[in-house]
Amino acid sequence: MSMMLSGMVFNMVDLPPNESWLLCALLDHADHDGTRMFPSIAMLARKTRLSERYVQYGLRRLENRGLIEVVTRSSSNRPTEYRAVFLTSTGDARGAGRIPCGAHTNANLTSTGDAPGAPEKKKLRVKQENQKKDSMSGKPDNTLSQTQIVRDLIAYVNKVSGHHYEPVEANAKLIRARLAEGFSDWVLAAMVRWRYDTWKKEHPEMLEYFRPSTLFNATKCAAYVGAMPEELRQRAERKAQNPPA
Repeated sequence: MSMMLSGMVFNMVDLPPNESWLLCALLDHADHDGTRMFPSIAMLARKTRLSERYVQYGLRRLENRGLIEVVTRSSSNRPTEYRAVFLTSTGDARGAGRIPCGAHTNANLTSTGDAPGAPEKKKLRVKQENQKKDSMSGKPDNTLSQTQIVRDLIAYVNKVSGHHYEPVEANAKLIRARLAEGFSDWVLAAMVRWRYDTWKKEHPEMLEYFRPSTLFNATKCAAYVGAMPEELRQRAERKAQNPPA
């Protein structure tokens, strides 16, 4: 992979670390214009030191962010082929400076004369002003702190299972790490519910392991999310993108 491509990945300000590393590993197999990428899941897992389940989940996340797209699906003798859609046909980046991941359409580019990064700063300022207005007007603020997300997820584990776990640092650290990897609170909550229901129905002996240290473990969490029904996962991701009031 060229230094230009790796530099563009590291300039995507809101791309979680594991997804950045996965995208770099994928681009390592690309032609200069970001096409003809078809490494196997096992190859990407070895390069990134991530689980194969997480690699599959991470690739879907990169697709949803509009950074890559599928050219041809996998067959019996060839892995799925991807191409990078944040590049132009000439291999140049669409836009300059530090860009939000997924900002690959012309509507999100720096306009002529703007300093690199200006659109993101402007959007952040507008968002903060809107949140302040909503707070003053009594409208709900759907932006939660990580501390609140940790408490909510532990409370949800207790509600589902009837246990009484506390948001102690050992549990909080695991959840913060999963959030940093790009898992949303809605996806994690959906995974908790799905994991409990499937274990209760199919493997009740596993319920003794239904606890935060198992659910939010780095390897196990990625595997559980990857094993969720696609419709359930997509519904949770839609809620994460547009939280209900």
